[in-house]
Amino acid sequence: LTHRSLNILTMMGLMLAVGMLVDNAIVVLEAIYRRHEKGEAQRAAAAAGTREVAMAVIASTATSVIVFAPIVLTKNTEITLWLSEVGLTISVTLIFSLLICLTVVPLLVARLRKSDSRGEFAFLGWLRRQYLRLLAWTALRHRRATLAILAGLVVLTAIMATIAGFKPSDMDEGGGVKRDHVSFWVEYTDNTNLYRVEEYVATVEDFLIPRKSDYGVDAVYTFYDDNFSAFRLFFPPGSEPNEEQISALRDSLRAQLPVLPGLRYRFRDDEDVGQGAQLVSVTLFGEDTDLLGEIAREVVRRLGLIEGMHDVDTNRESGRDEVRVVLDRELAGRYGVSPRELSQVLGLTFRGVPLRKFQGAEREIDLGIVLEPSDRRNLENLARLPVAYQAGRPVLLGQVARFELGRGPTQIARERQQTAITVSAAYEGEDFDEAMEAVRDVMNALALPAGYSWSEGERLRRVEEQQNDMLLNILLALVCVYIVMAVLFESLLHPLVIMLCIPFAMLGVIWTLIASRTPFNLFAMIGMVILIGIVVNNGIVLMDRIGQLRRQGLTREAAILAGCRDRFRPILMTAGTTVLGLAPLALGKATVADGYYFPLARAVMGGLTASTLLTLIVLPTFMIVAEDLAARARATWAWGQGRGPLPWRVR
Repeated sequence: LTHRSLNILTMMGLMLAVGMLVDNAIVVLEAIYRRHEKGEAQRAAAAAGTREVAMAVIASTATSVIVFAPIVLTKNTEITLWLSEVGLTISVTLIFSLLICLTVVPLLVARLRKSDSRGEFAFLGWLRRQYLRLLAWTALRHRRATLAILAGLVVLTAIMATIAGFKPSDMDEGGGVKRDHVSFWVEYTDNTNLYRVEEYVATVEDFLIPRKSDYGVDAVYTFYDDNFSAFRLFFPPGSEPNEEQISALRDSLRAQLPVLPGLRYRFRDDEDVGQGAQLVSVTLFGEDTDLLGEIAREVVRRLGLIEGMHDVDTNRESGRDEVRVVLDRELAGRYGVSPRELSQVLGLTFRGVPLRKFQGAEREIDLGIVLEPSDRRNLENLARLPVAYQAGRPVLLGQVARFELGRGPTQIARERQQTAITVSAAYEGEDFDEAMEAVRDVMNALALPAGYSWSEGERLRRVEEQQNDMLLNILLALVCVYIVMAVLFESLLHPLVIMLCIPFAMLGVIWTLIASRTPFNLFAMIGMVILIGIVVNNGIVLMDRIGQLRRQGLTREAAILAGCRDRFRPILMTAGTTVLGLAPLALGKATVADGYYFPLARAVMGGLTASTLLTLIVLPTFMIVAEDLAARARATWAWGQGRGPLPWRVR
């Protein structure tokens, strides 16, 4: 209905949603089954059990869906593209699963023939009893010790993340990139036509192909054109060398490739970022193109002195051979030739003039007027080109202009309404942050003329923008989730307590990625956004049951123990199905856009597992502490208004 296709992103959304689709049905079925175990009739149990958990499953689905709402408020970037496609798929499937679990599931349960039940597994009963004993220790008797242990866990996680070098900047440094080839390209110092390039390519191929086994590659792929050629060395299928091996291969190629006159090998390529190399770039801005080129050459020299920097060069091509027509203004004025008329004549001569298309019997034919190639092949013909007429006699170009041979850029890049030249390099060292600090020191020490400036390259700016967009989406998702829970629970305090499940999930994400040596890349960040809507589901189910029992007259402590006992089984089941549903993604090596998306699945699995365990144990503790603090704050406010005594301690 939305005119979308079943593409790789929507299929990823379906794979992520597989384990989540049954969560609502599990909660409904478990509530019905628990009432049926107590002796209620099948139809009565189906109706009462569904009513009991209806608000909880609606709130859970709403929070899982609402995390994708901020996408419409942010600009169109790579992250919003991923989240919109994946999020729409997950949202639609969850909404339909909610409708099914509230209608079809209780209907089928009520209609099914009553079957004998053997009860739950003995191990599950034993596990519940041990859990309730632990809960009584943490939430009811030793809340301060529980909070101290949790704080220690947070500090330990921060220390481990620091030791492991776990940081958000890894998201564009190549982690999780499919490493199946190494590429390099050739820069030609002279104007080289296709046939000459083909000879160079044949020479390099004759060197590479017999040495494929020595380099550990399976195939050599080459593509070339005028003044350009590139090579890709593909590794055998199924093998994935690490960054050290790829760097060693590049070093061997640099040292062993045949030295040929008129060409230079370049091993820096945006596609190779993360394959043993990381792209470093700075952009220079100014007005004078020639002066900017001189500054760029000095920057190239200085950056080349930094350890680990390779293939330092500018995006400004060496240029092509060209003939420059220099007009003699005095002679041109004497003959009545203006620069504008001269440019029009030269444009007509070499570019031609397009005409209207000729409509043939079967197709349209492009038409244009241009000089014969033989008439614009040499300088003698160019000098005899008539550019004006005076007294009925032609004025030739050679009479009013001279010709100079030189090399000029094929294009001039402009950014921020200024001429821009980008200097980039491939960093193959160990500490990228330290290298970037060295680059900044070099650029800050550069004495630039007035009106000239520099900035970090577009790729680094894109990484920073990507991180900012992700943080904005996370903050907006948190706000949306809180608002939804506040509306459904008609409370401001309890949704805030449930939101504390989210930091638990972040601890699990960090520990899982560190333990499995998984990169913290774009996919892992998307997994964290999805987690925001998932991890609060267990808290919603738990808090909703505790609230029901308290409204029935149970004390807070008794309601906590009874509610945690009732919701222990469905929480474990829903978390287990989601985690197991993601296992194929987490263990596989499937790729999309040359990147593995197993970091997404592992982030969700680790975060959900940690949040489930900590929610069951710590969330009741937070609930009691939060309510006591709120009661103390209200009492303090009443004392300040003269309506009650000062509360000296929290009960």
